[in-house]
Amino acid sequence: MSSLLAQVTAFFLWINTLYLRLTAYLNQTLFCDSPLVTSRYGKFVHKIVVIGDDFAYGVGDTTRLGMIPGVAHHLHSKFKKEVKLKHAWELFNQGRINSTSYDWLPRSELNQSSDSKGYFDKVFSSKRMEFAEVVIVMIGFNDARAVNLGRKPISAAETVQNVKSICKVLRNLGKDVWVCTPCTNGDKANLSPAQCEENLERVDGIAAYLTANEDGVAMGPRLDANSYEFKSRDFYSQDGVYFTKKAYIKLSKDFNDMMLTSLIKREFESMKALLGL
Repeated sequence: MSSLLAQVTAFFLWINTLYLRLTAYLNQTLFCDSPLVTSRYGKFVHKIVVIGDDFAYGVGDTTRLGMIPGVAHHLHSKFKKEVKLKHAWELFNQGRINSTSYDWLPRSELNQSSDSKGYFDKVFSSKRMEFAEVVIVMIGFNDARAVNLGRKPISAAETVQNVKSICKVLRNLGKDVWVCTPCTNGDKANLSPAQCEENLERVDGIAAYLTANEDGVAMGPRLDANSYEFKSRDFYSQDGVYFTKKAYIKLSKDFNDMMLTSLIKREFESMKALLGL
């Protein structure tokens, strides 16, 4: 009897996983290129793009077909209620599940020449997103899992260099850039000791780069296991790896608190440009 129950449970878990993957694929393909807009009546419109991996997309967040999950969704809800923001803001979810930092390298930063566009070039050559003023970067989670995903291994040093390269290009394009450290909460249960150790180096390297503020890149909320902000068990799904809706709501609140001043500054600069000041 217990064996039958286990089989039935496993079957329904498989069905649920299949549904979530199909929903994520269809949302990414059909809906994520459309923005979430705080107001349809603003004369001034600004844009924020969230790029990166599973956490950028919002794996673990409550979702359904046609509903854009993750930071973009919950920041949109925050901004709609934020009285200090006077202009309209469009938010784009461009997270790509299973993507690595290498997948997000701009073509100009790749060693080999390629005619095909990677994720970065597809996003920022899009007419809808090329003039986004703010970019949130959530990259590095899958780098430790690259071999498991059938990719070539990515060392901690390579991840840090990839993040730097992505941020430098974004800054050269005049964008405000916010970067989160990769989430490492479920590492011990899912990665080998060597992978866990290298992930610590990966997190430390990214944090050191952001702290040094070499390129004017801002540190977003820290998602790694060293941060007490995301320690609560309620913030993680049953697998202990991905965030829940509660965690994404908190993450968006933290981003709202961190970014608000710079967003107001962006609005003010638009007004100055209009007035010719």
